[in-house]
Amino acid sequence: MHRFNLFLSLVFLLLTVPRALAQGSACKKSEVLAQYKLSLSTLKNQTDQMERYVTGQDVEGFSFSLVFGPSFDFENTESKIKEIRNTIKNNAGVPSENIALVNCLEALKKNDQKVIYEKAFTLFQQTKITLLEKNLELEDNI
Repeated sequence: MHRFNLFLSLVFLLLTVPRALAQGSACKKSEVLAQYKLSLSTLKNQTDQMERYVTGQDVEGFSFSLVFGPSFDFENTESKIKEIRNTIKNNAGVPSENIALVNCLEALKKNDQKVIYEKAFTLFQQTKITLLEKNLELEDNI
Protein backbone atom coordinates (compact mmCIF):
# COMPACT_ATOMS: atom_id res chain seq x y z
CA MET A 1 0.00 0.00 0.00
CA HIS A 2 2.87 2.34 0.86
CA ARG A 3 4.37 1.82 -2.63
CA PHE A 4 1.08 2.61 -4.30
CA ASN A 5 0.89 5.86 -2.31
CA LEU A 6 4.35 6.77 -3.63
CA PHE A 7 3.11 6.18 -7.15
CA LEU A 8 0.11 8.42 -6.54
CA SER A 9 2.43 11.08 -5.13
CA LEU A 10 4.51 10.97 -8.30
CA VAL A 11 1.42 11.33 -10.48
CA PHE A 12 0.24 14.22 -8.33
CA LEU A 13 3.62 15.93 -8.62
CA LEU A 14 3.78 15.47 -12.36
CA LEU A 15 0.40 17.11 -12.70
CA THR A 16 0.65 19.91 -10.14
CA VAL A 17 4.27 21.05 -9.97
CA PRO A 18 4.50 22.30 -13.55
CA ARG A 19 1.17 24.12 -13.32
CA ALA A 20 2.03 25.73 -10.01
CA LEU A 21 5.37 26.95 -11.32
CA ALA A 22 4.02 28.04 -14.68
CA GLN A 23 1.22 30.10 -13.14
CA GLY A 24 3.57 32.40 -11.31
CA SER A 25 6.06 34.35 -13.36
CA ALA A 26 8.47 34.46 -10.43
CA CYS A 27 9.94 31.36 -8.86
CA LYS A 28 9.40 31.49 -5.12
CA LYS A 29 12.45 29.95 -3.50
CA SER A 30 10.63 28.24 -0.62
CA GLU A 31 8.00 26.71 -2.92
CA VAL A 32 10.50 25.63 -5.55
CA LEU A 33 12.79 23.98 -3.00
CA ALA A 34 9.88 22.23 -1.28
CA GLN A 35 8.62 20.90 -4.61
CA TYR A 36 12.14 19.91 -5.60
CA LYS A 37 12.67 17.90 -2.40
CA LEU A 38 9.32 16.13 -2.64
CA SER A 39 9.70 15.41 -6.34
CA LEU A 40 13.28 14.15 -5.93
CA SER A 41 12.29 11.85 -3.08
CA THR A 42 9.40 10.39 -5.05
CA LEU A 43 11.58 10.04 -8.14
CA LYS A 44 14.27 8.15 -6.22
CA ASN A 45 11.66 5.82 -4.69
CA GLN A 46 10.16 5.07 -8.10
CA THR A 47 13.61 4.37 -9.56
CA ASP A 48 14.42 2.05 -6.67
CA GLN A 49 11.14 0.18 -7.14
CA MET A 50 11.78 -0.27 -10.86
CA GLU A 51 15.35 -1.46 -10.26
CA ARG A 52 14.15 -4.04 -7.76
CA TYR A 53 11.30 -5.10 -10.04
CA VAL A 54 13.67 -5.61 -13.00
CA THR A 55 15.92 -7.82 -10.89
CA GLY A 56 12.99 -10.02 -9.93
CA GLN A 57 12.54 -8.82 -6.38
CA ASP A 58 9.04 -8.64 -4.98
CA VAL A 59 7.86 -5.03 -4.93
CA GLU A 60 4.54 -4.71 -3.15
CA GLY A 61 1.93 -2.85 -5.17
CA PHE A 62 4.18 -2.35 -8.18
CA SER A 63 3.28 -3.31 -11.72
CA PHE A 64 4.45 -2.52 -15.22
CA SER A 65 1.30 -0.51 -15.87
CA LEU A 66 2.04 1.78 -12.91
CA VAL A 67 5.09 3.09 -14.75
CA PHE A 68 3.75 3.23 -18.30
CA GLY A 69 0.00 3.49 -17.76
CA PRO A 70 -2.74 0.93 -18.19
CA SER A 71 -3.10 1.65 -21.91
CA PHE A 72 0.55 0.99 -22.79
CA ASP A 73 0.74 -1.30 -25.81
CA PHE A 74 3.60 -3.82 -25.97
CA GLU A 75 3.76 -3.23 -29.73
CA ASN A 76 4.86 0.37 -29.04
CA THR A 77 7.83 -0.61 -26.90
CA GLU A 78 10.51 0.36 -29.44
CA SER A 79 8.97 3.80 -30.04
CA LYS A 80 8.64 4.34 -26.28
CA ILE A 81 12.32 3.52 -25.82
CA LYS A 82 13.22 6.03 -28.56
CA GLU A 83 11.01 8.65 -26.93
CA ILE A 84 12.70 8.14 -23.56
CA ARG A 85 16.17 8.28 -25.14
CA ASN A 86 15.23 11.57 -26.80
CA THR A 87 14.13 12.95 -23.43
CA ILE A 88 17.50 11.97 -21.98
CA LYS A 89 19.38 13.48 -24.91
CA ASN A 90 17.39 16.69 -25.25
CA ASN A 91 16.34 17.50 -21.68
CA ALA A 92 18.87 15.73 -19.43
CA GLY A 93 16.18 13.13 -18.75
CA VAL A 94 13.64 15.64 -17.49
CA PRO A 95 10.21 15.27 -19.13
CA SER A 96 8.61 18.42 -20.51
CA GLU A 97 6.09 18.57 -17.67
CA ASN A 98 8.96 19.03 -15.18
CA ILE A 99 11.05 21.57 -17.09
CA ALA A 100 9.43 24.47 -15.20
CA LEU A 101 10.95 23.21 -11.94
CA VAL A 102 14.37 22.87 -13.58
CA ASN A 103 14.07 26.40 -14.97
CA CYS A 104 13.18 27.75 -11.53
CA LEU A 105 16.15 26.00 -9.95
CA GLU A 106 18.34 27.60 -12.58
CA ALA A 107 16.73 31.03 -12.10
CA LEU A 108 17.31 30.76 -8.35
CA LYS A 109 20.95 29.79 -9.01
CA LYS A 110 20.42 26.41 -7.38
CA ASN A 111 22.71 24.71 -9.88
CA ASP A 112 23.73 21.88 -7.54
CA GLN A 113 20.08 20.94 -7.02
CA LYS A 114 19.42 21.29 -10.76
CA VAL A 115 22.24 18.87 -11.57
CA ILE A 116 21.07 16.40 -8.91
CA TYR A 117 17.51 16.59 -10.25
CA GLU A 118 18.62 16.05 -13.85
CA LYS A 119 20.83 13.11 -12.86
CA ALA A 120 17.97 11.56 -10.88
CA PHE A 121 15.65 11.92 -13.87
CA THR A 122 18.26 10.51 -16.23
CA LEU A 123 18.64 7.45 -13.99
CA PHE A 124 14.83 7.17 -13.76
CA GLN A 125 14.53 7.28 -17.56
CA GLN A 126 17.38 4.79 -18.05
CA THR A 127 15.72 2.44 -15.59
CA LYS A 128 12.47 2.74 -17.55
CA ILE A 129 14.40 1.73 -20.68
CA THR A 130 15.87 -1.25 -18.83
CA LEU A 131 12.38 -2.26 -17.72
CA LEU A 132 11.07 -1.99 -21.29
CA GLU A 133 14.00 -3.94 -22.71
CA LYS A 134 13.56 -6.66 -20.11
CA ASN A 135 9.88 -6.84 -21.00
CA LEU A 136 10.78 -7.15 -24.69
CA GLU A 137 13.24 -9.91 -23.87
CA LEU A 138 10.54 -11.77 -21.95
CA GLU A 139 7.97 -11.16 -24.70
CA ASP A 140 5.68 -9.00 -22.55
CA ASN A 141 5.77 -11.34 -19.57
CA ILE A 142 7.47 -9.18 -17.01
